[in-house]
Amino acid sequence: MKTRLRFTFLSLLYLISSFFPCDNLQAQTETHDFITYDTTFNVGYAGLQYRFRISRPANMFTPGHPDTASRPAIITMPGLGEVGTNPANLQKYGPHYWMNNGWDGSVQLGNGTHYPIIITVMPSAAYPRGPELTLMMNHLLNTYRIKRNSVHVAGLSMGGFSWTLMLCHQATPGDETGMKLITSVVALQG
Repeated sequence: MKTRLRFTFLSLLYLISSFFPCDNLQAQTETHDFITYDTTFNVGYAGLQYRFRISRPANMFTPGHPDTASRPAIITMPGLGEVGTNPANLQKYGPHYWMNNGWDGSVQLGNGTHYPIIITVMPSAAYPRGPELTLMMNHLLNTYRIKRNSVHVAGLSMGGFSWTLMLCHQATPGDETGMKLITSVVALQG
């Protein structure tokens, strides 16, 4: 199982790297002075809460610092066995597991090494609905300066199902509310 997860995570990185915009082919310089911490977001109804593990530039909110520039993001959601409030489940699989085991969070491209914002999302209840996921995603996008054309999501089992459910969410018929929020999705067994 661990080998299969390693293969699928490496496949995810390859897929995501193919979607990162390469506006110019000169080497990019991004700092990697990252901090990692856990936080929560309350949707506002039905008692639904999301717990996040976030790895982001330490100076993201320091006025005038280069780290205030928007960056791509890799946002993952684990499976049904990791739903709830146990913060250890944020590191059980996916990017934060690999960051605890040697990966520095970098993505190598033809124009240099990039350090996307890494977020693991854990809902407090199984199978969150499209409207709640859309509220949560808007919170992440508006808070963490994520580059809007570089939002890459992935999920394992229930997490993959949930992201595809968000893609189908439309606040009004035909408006593609959920689909407009992300660039790519990888649903592993979802």
